[in-house]
Amino acid sequence: MTQFNFSYFLSMLITLITIYILHIRFSNFPNVVIYFIIPITVSYLSLLLLNLLFESTDEITDNVIDYLQNEYIEIVRKTGYYNIFPPFVIFLLIFVVILYKGGFS
Repeated sequence: MTQFNFSYFLSMLITLITIYILHIRFSNFPNVVIYFIIPITVSYLSLLLLNLLFESTDEITDNVIDYLQNEYIEIVRKTGYYNIFPPFVIFLLIFVVILYKGGFS
């Protein structure tokens, strides 16, 4: 089963940048070339190159994401902010509504 990973993200980012550049620079080309043929080719080639040249990219990014999530959860657990967070959100929501209605002016 295929998973969405960092290589796919980079490939799509490269493809979107390519589409933007083609749209700005070569607006006289047919739309099927600018928005279909070239982006599909760029997406395929960039994904192929990323998978061939940088095999461990997905593993490294997964490890970094797992580490950051673990650190965030540990910080929240140590500080105890999860106990005061729901009342704080309610207070903030009420404050924003009062500001919107012009209650402080």
